[in-house]
Amino acid sequence: MPLDKTEVIDLVSLSPDKQTVRLHIIAEEPWSSNGDTALLLQAKLKNYVAFAADGQLVRAYPDVRGKKVVIEIRTNHPLGEIEEKLVALASEAWCRPEGIGLSAQVANRRRCHKAVEAVGRPQTAFRSLTPYRSADGKQCGLTHGYTGLYL
Repeated sequence: MPLDKTEVIDLVSLSPDKQTVRLHIIAEEPWSSNGDTALLLQAKLKNYVAFAADGQLVRAYPDVRGKKVVIEIRTNHPLGEIEEKLVALASEAWCRPEGIGLSAQVANRRRCHKAVEAVGRPQTAFRSLTPYRSADGKQCGLTHGYTGLYL
C-alpha cells in the first residue's frame, strides 16, 4: 500500500500468542532522500496512534481490548536517515505515552522469495483476509489471517 493513503490502516493482525495486536504500515516504495516520504509516514503514524489511542481499534475489534498494541512499519527498503529519526521521535513523543510500541522491519528478501515460490504469486502470502470498513462503509484496510510473509 502506498504511504500517501494516510487515512488507511493497512493491516491489523494478532500475534500467535494472542497477546499483542499489530497495526501494520506497509511501505513498498523506496524512501525519498528529500523527506517527502517522511512527511507521509508522519501523517500515517499520527493516524495509527489516534486509531489505537482514541478507541477506534477496540470499537472495530472488541476482542483486542486490554491487549498490547504495536505499530509495525514493514518496508522493502531500509529507512532513510530522516525516517529513522522520525520513528525514534514518534516512539518517544506519541507512542510511549499511549502505551503503544513502534518498530520498523525491513523485508528479508531471501525468505520473501521462498514464500513467493511456495504460494506461486508475487509479494503476498495472505490467507483469510477480510476488508476493514470504517463507520461510513469505506474500505480502510485488511484484517485477520496475516501469515507474516507479506514482504
